[in-house]
Amino acid sequence: MIYRFLIYLYLRCRTLRNSLLSAERPPKQMPAHLRAEFTLNGTIPVKRWYVNDVNKKRLKWTLHSPEWNFEHVKAEKQRYYGNTDALFYKALKSHSIRGKEVVILGSESPWYECISCFYGGRVTTIEYRTVDCQIPELRVLTPEEFSQNPQTFDVAVSISSVEHDGLGRYGDPIAPHGDLEAMQRLKNILTEDGVLFLSVPIGPDLVVWNSHRIYGPIRFPMLIDGWEVIQSFGFDESLFDAKRLGHWYIQPVWILKPQHS
Repeated sequence: MIYRFLIYLYLRCRTLRNSLLSAERPPKQMPAHLRAEFTLNGTIPVKRWYVNDVNKKRLKWTLHSPEWNFEHVKAEKQRYYGNTDALFYKALKSHSIRGKEVVILGSESPWYECISCFYGGRVTTIEYRTVDCQIPELRVLTPEEFSQNPQTFDVAVSISSVEHDGLGRYGDPIAPHGDLEAMQRLKNILTEDGVLFLSVPIGPDLVVWNSHRIYGPIRFPMLIDGWEVIQSFGFDESLFDAKRLGHWYIQPVWILKPQHS
């Protein structure tokens, strides 16, 4: 199983690299021939918010990066995702990662790496963009580098990442079910007792092209299909109800475990 995942990582990285080199812009409009798949035959609406993150500069992480600050973590401060950080702190207190191998999937800054290290994890980040990482506690790999020395992890962390898969925003291949496929592939890099800390936007089902997806009562069960919910933090099914939803970008945190047949 991990072999298939590694092949995927290699192909994805190659596609992304080629896209970067050719400076291709993500499509501004959802491809018409894929609209039925993206919307599940029209049951999920579409709104437009176009973002092109293909040609961002190379990332650099140092001990002086504002996101690398143990004092901020100790004080349980929040950064870009606001209350999601508070929920992540609660999840880490409930399910210890101390001494465990932790992989963080996709990062533009080392904030969640800093949190995970503070709580005792041994952290590896897999990021398709090259990162000049000068933080001794961290190991950062591209998918290609990971494929050369694969391993499994006790814990995976995906904070506001999966909802972007398949929309082309970051140069990734356009894939109507890219998010669902990514969730299934994540199982292949976890140990037998491994868990996933997951956070995605919750609200009425929506595809925001090409920025992200919002998960409601239709697509969210599809997203976690094949996963057992160990705990959730900040989630209530009332969040699916547009009339009661205060902030569509609310991102609860779940601790999930793969279901084994």
